[in-house]
Amino acid sequence: INMDEADYISSVNVSDYTQGELMAEWLVEAIGEKGEVALISGIAGTSTAVEITQATNDVFDKYPDVELVQEVYTQWDFAESKSATQDMVQAYPNLAGILTHSSPRASAEVFIENNLPLIPITWMGENGALRIWKEYLDAGIAINAKGFTKPPYLARTALDIGMAALKGESVEKYVEVPVHIITEEDIDDYFRPDFADRFWTMTTMSDERIMELFPVE
Repeated sequence: INMDEADYISSVNVSDYTQGELMAEWLVEAIGEKGEVALISGIAGTSTAVEITQATNDVFDKYPDVELVQEVYTQWDFAESKSATQDMVQAYPNLAGILTHSSPRASAEVFIENNLPLIPITWMGENGALRIWKEYLDAGIAINAKGFTKPPYLARTALDIGMAALKGESVEKYVEVPVHIITEEDIDDYFRPDFADRFWTMTTMSDERIMELFPVE
């Protein structure tokens, strides 16, 4: 949190450092604790990017046979993430895995469009990314995948706490929401084939409201 504690009543968030640790530990295990890996981050200098990057490097440093060959910032932008992944694939043909918290779908599409085997990539809760994952599963193709996400319902939780504070109720200074993890076993609980790719799962909105905000294009 890049502010003095006196400047706010309560903060609601996922621990970005914990999320980075979980993602990095999974990726290391997925590649057999050895090989070249790359990190695709969001916006340089933001607390989320700083903490996830720090956690990632702390984990990778524990494994001498894991080499972080490239680290890029893509502004959490789909097009930039896809371009960065394309460059990585060309520069590092032996790349074993990608840790990304900037549009995993963009990275996956690079491998698919170039007819390359899909290497371990950290996934998140974007519906489009889950769509690709589900298509592989439905085709009987096993991929080494796991989703790590900061759930959108954080905003509603923060609003609930804010309203409680305005009513004079006591609220916690810091509310840490767990990193939400999606696996092959429970992907059907989160993927919505009737929603747009840019929709993010784990929301408390009604289906009707989601269709208004995220119409299928």
